[in-house]
Amino acid sequence: MKMLGEVFTFLGGASFIILLIKIYLDYKKKDVLQKKQYELEKELSNIKTKQDSVLFMTNKQYEKEFELFVELLELLGDFILDFNAVTPKIEKVVRNEKEEREEFSDRLEKVRISRNRLVKFITKYGALMPKNVDDIISSIIETNDQRNFYVDKHFVLRLIDMNDDNYKYIFETSLDEVHDRYDDVKEEIKVYLGNLK
Repeated sequence: MKMLGEVFTFLGGASFIILLIKIYLDYKKKDVLQKKQYELEKELSNIKTKQDSVLFMTNKQYEKEFELFVELLELLGDFILDFNAVTPKIEKVVRNEKEEREEFSDRLEKVRISRNRLVKFITKYGALMPKNVDDIISSIIETNDQRNFYVDKHFVLRLIDMNDDNYKYIFETSLDEVHDRYDDVKEEIKVYLGNLK
């Protein structure tokens, strides 16, 4: 104890005590800062992991949606080709009515198959599609269904009056509308995918 008293006296008493307190407080402050740094690094690591996970999921979602849109455009393209093929052809060569009816029936069946594939796709994936795309596809299908109703009603080609207003809508205007809507679908998909980037 005597020696401790001499050290205090030698070092200046109160200033030595202040120095010891300062060293102790610096040690505690450094310890607290190291703990805080560890916690911040841990939190940063968690945030990076979550961000990587979100980025991975976003990329997967983008890839999946892109695949769905490619499939949709292929189905829609096939449908439009079949849709175009149903328009009655005016031929200079008079053919057998039975042959003509069978050929027309085959083309009509192709449209129905394409339509059903499109409906099945939209039913399955419609919830994943942008609302505008789903609405446009529904409109295309409705146009096809109206035309098929007309065709079924006037199935014998000779009964289809090419001067009839219904004919003009069903076989001329509807083709233009379907092509325009197809372009609308492509544009909506471009915009949607552009917004995902």
